[in-house]
Amino acid sequence: MNIFVSVVSHEHHHIVRKLDSLRRLALHSDITVICRDNLPRASCQEYCQNHNVHYRGNAQSKGFSANNNANYIYAKEVLGMKEDDYFILMNPDIFIDQKNIKKLISALERHQPDLAAPCLYIDAKQKVFDDNLRKYPKTKNFVKNYLFHDRSTVIDKKTEEPNELDYWASASFLCVRSWVYEKLDGFDETYHMYCEDVDFCLRGSAIWT
Repeated sequence: MNIFVSVVSHEHHHIVRKLDSLRRLALHSDITVICRDNLPRASCQEYCQNHNVHYRGNAQSKGFSANNNANYIYAKEVLGMKEDDYFILMNPDIFIDQKNIKKLISALERHQPDLAAPCLYIDAKQKVFDDNLRKYPKTKNFVKNYLFHDRSTVIDKKTEEPNELDYWASASFLCVRSWVYEKLDGFDETYHMYCEDVDFCLRGSAIWT
């Protein structure tokens, strides 16, 4: 089992260098990191070249979906990703240390999920959960969230154990079997920057129903 991590920088070059997660991931022989620079920056390219990260600079600006789809094609056609390998989408603002990288690899080897997301935190002490797991929204949920910061779709990780087909996981960190990503034709590129993960998980849930 090999892991291919897809990171897209939308002018996140300073964050990429500061958090240094890409370097730590690339230290593992079974992990290959691809960083696509939406608006190429020399500092991002230099960082990647210095730390065994595959740097891909765009000729023109693209959305989140198109950029990750391009990374998938690169991983498969150039780097030799196989159908049982993992393609992991990871935001550039994710901090992951060596302890949690090893836990991630171990969990994937042990459970062999086709589509999965880790428990994310928004604080260094790992006490405050990120809202990366949510129930599928209706139009009214978007309105209520925008106007009133409604959180009715958020999964309470302390108390809830939702049915695996009843919720979606944010693409801020999403682990996908390569064959699943291909079967779904990747992200729908009509979603430029938001809701592509909702759509992806919904289409993915149909595979197991």
